[in-house]
Amino acid sequence: MPSGRIPQATISLVRSRVDLVRIVEESGVALRRTGKNFVGKCPFHQDDTPSFSVSPDNQFYKCFGCGAGGTVFTYVENREQITFPEAVRKLAARAGIPVAEEEDGRSGDEQDIAAANRFAREHFHERLMDADAGKPAREYLLGRGITLETMGELTLGFAPEGWDGLLTVMTDAGFSVDALLAAGLLRENDRGRRYDYFRNRIIFPIHDPGGRPVAFGGRALDDATPKYLNSPETAVYTKGNVLYFLDRARRPMQDSRMVLVAEGYMDVIVLYQAGVRNAVASLGTALSDTHARLLKRYTDEVCFVFDGDEAGIRAVERGAPQFLREGFRTKVVTLPPGQDPDDFVRAEGAEAFQSRVADAASLIDFRLNRLARERDFTDPETKVAVIADMADLLRHVRNPIVLREYADRLRRELSVDARDLWRELRSHKVQVPAGPVDPSSSQQQAKPRLLVEKQLLTLLMSEPQHILGVFESISPYDFEGEPHQELGKVLWELARDGAEVDPHTLMETCFDDSLRELVAGMMTQSRSLPNVEEEIRDHVDKMVRDSLRRAEQQYLSNRLGEGDADELAVAKEMVELSKQRRGETAGGDG
Repeated sequence: MPSGRIPQATISLVRSRVDLVRIVEESGVALRRTGKNFVGKCPFHQDDTPSFSVSPDNQFYKCFGCGAGGTVFTYVENREQITFPEAVRKLAARAGIPVAEEEDGRSGDEQDIAAANRFAREHFHERLMDADAGKPAREYLLGRGITLETMGELTLGFAPEGWDGLLTVMTDAGFSVDALLAAGLLRENDRGRRYDYFRNRIIFPIHDPGGRPVAFGGRALDDATPKYLNSPETAVYTKGNVLYFLDRARRPMQDSRMVLVAEGYMDVIVLYQAGVRNAVASLGTALSDTHARLLKRYTDEVCFVFDGDEAGIRAVERGAPQFLREGFRTKVVTLPPGQDPDDFVRAEGAEAFQSRVADAASLIDFRLNRLARERDFTDPETKVAVIADMADLLRHVRNPIVLREYADRLRRELSVDARDLWRELRSHKVQVPAGPVDPSSSQQQAKPRLLVEKQLLTLLMSEPQHILGVFESISPYDFEGEPHQELGKVLWELARDGAEVDPHTLMETCFDDSLRELVAGMMTQSRSLPNVEEEIRDHVDKMVRDSLRRAEQQYLSNRLGEGDADELAVAKEMVELSKQRRGETAGGDG
């Protein structure tokens, strides 16, 4: 398959020569015109009422039921389950446009590493499937329940014994030793001798979200240590920024609205083979804020599926706070002691596993249940210790509604007074919500802000010449909706670098599905305005005023949460802050 990049000019030309409405209708979707757009039943989910909209003017589609959205290329890509380049070539052939390829835009070193990884992946796979050389690795995988079909589908591989097998093959194929060292495929000892990094190991290719191989994991077939060995970090691979199987799991996790996080390669592969497609694994590192933010692009519910032993429990509790901070609904699947997901699925089957997922406890209940088994909740000193233990989790919960619910659950379990509980939690740096919280009013307050942000970004997409001016007044990080913040950063970086801001190109080059769906929704609902510059200025002013008001509310919450706070003094401070805010915004308006 071609490995170069299709020139952007060719992609734009193909896009201009094909009609999205016609492509959608030819794929079996009945459309009818409603106003400027066409609507029909979505082909990407079970759609009882038409929620799928196609804009013939902007050549975007958007489903307001499941969230799918994009351009003609992403439609064909997802409808026919092919890659983006394959979709471009297919539509180019339809339009009679030849497709020439060019080198991708990465640095020379990155291109060399990418090419070396592609070659190594195919070589390792050929070794695995070789009748003689790959026999011990195939027998191991077959013994673990992995079929030959799955080995082929996932391009699993094998690095045979020997010090220079890969080195010889790849240098004979024209790769430089420096490129192989840079890719982490070779090592060099103190005497300058170069040798294969992976030897006598089953190979698991590690891909970026776009499906490109960036690294490898190797499982020893003998007693070599470590049992699992990952590629070193390179110019295209940072371990803490990558999750195994994310390239295959991102769409299923969006569809199921949940991601399963497991510990190892085999857990994820066995789940995948059993039809559980929304699972990923960390790569031998602790789960981080970066991992949580990466997964937040696709879903807001995470379910940990770690080993049922003490080490697995500790791993869950180490990784969980990052996900609580990012606002995930966080759950834990409980497996029998001594079993990991791989063991359980092979012994009990996929249906039994899915039942465990359905019954997964919230993280708070998981820890409370564990503490209840270990400690006597009737003992006063134990109650204090349990509150301190739970505070380690609760301090990471940012949503006041969720925090109150968890705290009330803890109060009932320990049979303690609510005021005493909050006093203890505050002493352990749990931020106490100020005042009663009405969920409906909270949602009503958040909605106008997000609407203003979305309208501003839509205007900037349509009139990109204003982007740099806007980001002199606000920062991309001032957007409260996370997808809005991500899009703001992308627009600012493009404008800063002098690059063209084109919604179609952004849709087709972005790996963040939530960002793509956001842009698609904006472009299918965009409208012409008589004075765009004035509208942009008005939306920026609204965001600034709202941010100042929220900062005041947070200050009030923090001050009243202090044990020795004087309510009268705090009230005077708030009056003074309000005066300053009104003065600043009035000055800004003038």
